[in-house]
Amino acid sequence: MIIDKVPRYLRPLIGLIGILIILMEIHFNIYKYIFYIIYILPLIGIPIILRLSKIKKANNLKGSYDVIEIEFNGSKEEKEEMSKAISNIVKDRSKDNNVKYGSFSISSGGYTRSFIAIGSKEKNYVEIEREVLKTLISTTLKNVKIKDPNEQEKENIIKAIESISPIGKGEIFLIPTDKGISLNEGIYLGKTFDGAYVKDVYLSKKDLESHIAIFGSTGSGKSTTAATIAYRASSYYDVLILDWTGEFSDIIKESNVILPKDFNIDPFKLEEFNKRIDILIDSLSNGLGLTQPQQYLLMKVIQEEKPKSISDLIDKIEKYGEEARWDRDVKRGLLRKVENLRNIVKNENNKKLELKNGINILRLSDIDGLNSRKSYALLFLAMVYLNRKREDKNLLIVIDEVQNYFDIEGSSLIEQMMAQSRKYGLSLIVSTQSPALIPNSLLLNANTKIIHALRSARDKEIIYLSMNLNHELNNQLDKLEVGEALIQSPSITDPIIIKVDIINKGRDKINKSFIEKPVYSNSKVKSINFIKDDI
Repeated sequence: MIIDKVPRYLRPLIGLIGILIILMEIHFNIYKYIFYIIYILPLIGIPIILRLSKIKKANNLKGSYDVIEIEFNGSKEEKEEMSKAISNIVKDRSKDNNVKYGSFSISSGGYTRSFIAIGSKEKNYVEIEREVLKTLISTTLKNVKIKDPNEQEKENIIKAIESISPIGKGEIFLIPTDKGISLNEGIYLGKTFDGAYVKDVYLSKKDLESHIAIFGSTGSGKSTTAATIAYRASSYYDVLILDWTGEFSDIIKESNVILPKDFNIDPFKLEEFNKRIDILIDSLSNGLGLTQPQQYLLMKVIQEEKPKSISDLIDKIEKYGEEARWDRDVKRGLLRKVENLRNIVKNENNKKLELKNGINILRLSDIDGLNSRKSYALLFLAMVYLNRKREDKNLLIVIDEVQNYFDIEGSSLIEQMMAQSRKYGLSLIVSTQSPALIPNSLLLNANTKIIHALRSARDKEIIYLSMNLNHELNNQLDKLEVGEALIQSPSITDPIIIKVDIINKGRDKINKSFIEKPVYSNSKVKSINFIKDDI
């Protein structure tokens, strides 16, 4: 009925008018009962006038506002108790006519955020009340975190609160926040299905800063996942992808592709390496696969002879003195390996390297020979690392097929970069087919792990132990479909199975819509047909 859309306090008046119209239609003699009508009208009109005056008074309460966000931690029962306690605090504080409170929660996809808005005509009232409220909450409840929403969210909340009158019989309540990643916070990755809820899965800033390791057999989708994260992170980070196989430039079309032939990396001609001989020796030793005696000889020649170029290094090694036949064998072996460096400085292009904003892809597949490619990649990585300044924009580095960068003893350069990442604004994503092929230190330093399908029993055992998986999830590792993955991170402490929502430029600019039904995080992974994205 139309009257359902009329405020409750106006319905008696509307009803009376309706009755009068009906009586007139049936030619009822209204004037005969005019005395009763005059008597009844004030009884209806006075409450309406009082109510309207209260609404006007409430709506006139405009001035200064502030908003805080409440995050609950603990068990479900503890969250409910904390929610009730905060609601009671707000109700008690709102009895002061000088202050207007708004408390509400937003829920979607199983996630919830709760806010409290404080308003008053006087700005100092708001500031005082905010501090009083924060003190009451923090001293009364231990597992509640108070934080500020961003400015855009705060502005929208204030607009909503200003336009709503508090006159009514409602009860104050807050829905406890769902522990996990809040909506629209971080890098969108994909979807999971948890109980009855479809949930977006995001990687938070902390997840990225803690470094990401992606594992998966050939064709499982690990490179696509790395490219997807890099693409979506490029709004917040500059990105450098060390593309070992040449496939990333096909996945991400809009990027600055760096060709090795355009950048002549002769480390002996670069000032950065002259200041850090230790990194130079480590990069060359690891890239060329030197034995301990060969590495020692290389160090002696560099420190004592101070070569000016790779060609000069080769000449000085040849002329370096031999004290025994053993020295001659070591020297010959070293020379054979150092000759590979000529492949990375065979042109005279001395173009200065400058990473552009957005995504930069170093196409290493253009370099022939495993040791030459490995040496160039490590020298390039070292050059970027040594050029970093504290004030530089954050840089996300993606190292594909990372097992190729390590020898038996590992790579101290990559380990050093991971250890000092926060100081220089570096975040690393490494991907490999097998966790058994990389040093334990890398596995331990990557606190965000994304696991696509793994077939090897040894690989499954390593992941089982490093992520503390239950047997049900561990048994899923060799059954995951292409694009499905198990994920654990600082913000996703309990491992879940997700479907990675791959790059779609049109959708990424607008929203991250889910194509079909998601996978179940607590049951056997089923085959899912997703619409393929045009990239």
